[in-house]
Amino acid sequence: MKTRRRVASATALAAGMLMSTAAAGAQTQLIDEEVEPVAEVSELTPEELRTLDPRVVIDIERLPDEGFFAPAPEETVEKAAGAEDAAEGLAPAPGGGVLSSVTAGTCEYDQRVDNPHKSLDDGVWTASVHGWWVRTSAAGTCPTLANVDTYLQSYWCGSSGCYWVTVDIDRVDVKQGGGRGKRGNARETCATSTSVGWRAYVDVDLINWSDPSGVEYSAIRNLTCTPS
Repeated sequence: MKTRRRVASATALAAGMLMSTAAAGAQTQLIDEEVEPVAEVSELTPEELRTLDPRVVIDIERLPDEGFFAPAPEETVEKAAGAEDAAEGLAPAPGGGVLSSVTAGTCEYDQRVDNPHKSLDDGVWTASVHGWWVRTSAAGTCPTLANVDTYLQSYWCGSSGCYWVTVDIDRVDVKQGGGRGKRGNARETCATSTSVGWRAYVDVDLINWSDPSGVEYSAIRNLTCTPS
């Protein structure tokens, strides 16, 4: 589990126990060990925040102290459509989730992503999203596998503005169709139950096959989950 922390710049001293075993028997020695000072984590500048690469997971420790994860503006948020959407969300998300059919040579397919939702995994709440691909035409041929990159983003606001920051990425090679074993899953552990904006997108690339570039975004959701 990831935790946000600020590191100290001062040199720390620790008393350690060193166990030394000699040939004639075991002997315990007490020593004082000086710990190397931990380097200060530099905060992202406003310019760095504006130019964040969405394909890279953000180092939360580098987000400025005065900022915070926040709910997305209500006018941008799409409400949950029902039980199927609030659970595993295998159906295409209303208002998103299905890109107009992609044609790559003889292969026609959709790249799909469900809407961000909370999931309870081994007693721990996470924000979760799935990405997959679906062949849309029986005519022609498609490769057996495609690389599915699923990106999970959270809404963060600071003195220089508000930004979508990538908090997790999942990359898998899967067969078409979706469902267990045929989709990616990006997730982030919830640190608190504060309402925060979430969205996701998926990028599908056919393996050893030329296909057009492009990604598909989910709807935006406000979930009671703060990234950890």
